[in-house]
Formats: sequence, C-alpha cells, structure tokens
Amino acid sequence: MKQNINMTDFSEPFILSDKNRLQEIYNLRYDSLRDHECANNFDIELISDINSHIETLDETGIHFIIQNNINNEIAATYRLNILDTIDQLPYPGIFKPFPLPKQTPFLFYSRLVVSKKYRNNNLATKLQSKLCSFHIEKDIPFGIGTVHHLVNWLQKWGFDILGDINPQLDKNYHYGDSRAVIIHRNKIKLFNKTDTK
Repeated sequence: MKQNINMTDFSEPFILSDKNRLQEIYNLRYDSLRDHECANNFDIELISDINSHIETLDETGIHFIIQNNINNEIAATYRLNILDTIDQLPYPGIFKPFPLPKQTPFLFYSRLVVSKKYRNNNLATKLQSKLCSFHIEKDIPFGIGTVHHLVNWLQKWGFDILGDINPQLDKNYHYGDSRAVIIHRNKIKLFNKTDTK
C-alpha cells in the first residue's frame, strides 16, 4: 500500500559511508522482498532467511541510499560494484554464456530495493539517475545486472537485454527466471520523473 509522504522529508540519493549501517540494508532487503510480487520467483531460503540477503560484494560495494530524515530510516537502496572480472560476481556462471565487452573495469548494478512503505514515490528513479550519473562521471565502459519484472523500466535508461538466464549454470543464483542486462556508458539516458517503484 502506498504511504503518503512528504518528499521534503527525504534525502537526495547519497553514498552510504557508515558500513555499520549495512545491517539496516539487509533488513530492508528481507522485509521488502519476502512479500514482493516476484517473491515466488526466488528460492524459499532467500525469502525466509535474512542471512541469505548478505553477499560478499556488500563489503566492497558502493551503497547508494535515500534516507527518511525524520526517523533516519533507509527508505531505498541500490548497490554498485566496480569489478575487473566476471569471476568476482557472487554468481559468475550465469553471465558466462553472454558476449561481454573486454574492457575493464565494469560495473555490477544490483540489489535495488525500495521499502514497501515508500513504493510509488519516485525513489527508484532517483536512485537510478544517481547511479547512471556516477557511471558517466567515472567513465566506466559498461555495466551489467539482472532483471525480473522491471525490464521496460531499465530499458528506458539504456539497458539492453543480453538474454534469459539459466539458473542451473550457477548454484549461487537464487532468483529464478530472469534476464541478464547490459548498459554501455555511451548509451545511458538520464530521466527524473517517471517511476514504477
């Protein structure tokens, strides 16, 4: 259910510097995803165990957040990792069938989560715009990720579909039917208004 909020109470997206707050992000992932419309696409362990929302890339990741400044609550988050090889991914096997550019480093876009209390308030778009701006500023050739239900939304930012993911190619991939996506730096499109989350 959408909660009426005053957007002036919320920060602009910024990079989380206090790694002591990572547990808040894990809690947000768990709370937001266990009853999400796509939850039946996930392994049961992923939606029933908060520890399954913690990945090795969290410690080295760049966590962009939007904060409710009234209660200091993280309202939305999105992670970027700067990587040099596919093998640094938590589930590298799913990307190996796809032809990827040889340039390094590249970005891994992952773990976009909006609190169920604040969905449909443009928070995902604000985060996406910030990440795409970061991508351009850092002049990183390309980024990759996976997508379940926000295919059209990601395509409008400049993401292309690489193809369907075969979860059997990597035992660490727990997200069921998904698509692999890629975005090239020179194809990024920035938007500020329309959102679905």
